[in-house]
Amino acid sequence: MSCGTTFDKLEKTRGMKKKLEIFPIKVQESLILLYITMTEKDNETLKRTFELLEDNNIMIHFLTEGPSEGGNRNVSLALHRDDFEKLTNHSGKFQLFSKIGNIRITKEVGLIRILGAHFDIRPGIASILFNAMRESGIEILANSTTITSSLILVREKHLDLALRAIQSVFKSPGAE
Repeated sequence: MSCGTTFDKLEKTRGMKKKLEIFPIKVQESLILLYITMTEKDNETLKRTFELLEDNNIMIHFLTEGPSEGGNRNVSLALHRDDFEKLTNHSGKFQLFSKIGNIRITKEVGLIRILGAHFDIRPGIASILFNAMRESGIEILANSTTITSSLILVREKHLDLALRAIQSVFKSPGAE
């Protein structure tokens, strides 16, 4: 079954009469996702890590933090691939990350930013968005959703499919 047919079917099964309007979608490619599970003893190392990023003018493109099991904390942050390589190629700088107990690195990640004018007054927007991604077989590596926007990290190889899934439920300027 072609992607176009799949998305047409998804729209019909959702019973959507009119797509919700959003602002232009922004995409950032060539990111590296660092997913860190921290214990309390990792706090100083993480602080030094952020200082290192700041000292080297490295932009964090995505950052979330939240609870984990056993009183630990999860931190997800995305850096541009070139910045990550700068950190790992300079003598010992990456050693700060290696001192953190549990870190997972995912390369070739893309960030999609969706901004909607009415997200704050329309309940269920995130549900519509995440359901479209799930039904399209897109693995969401990390996300952050507010009342006006959603940031979603997916594998770069799935960016086009993810964008088609988003466009199946939202209308952005210039799209029909």
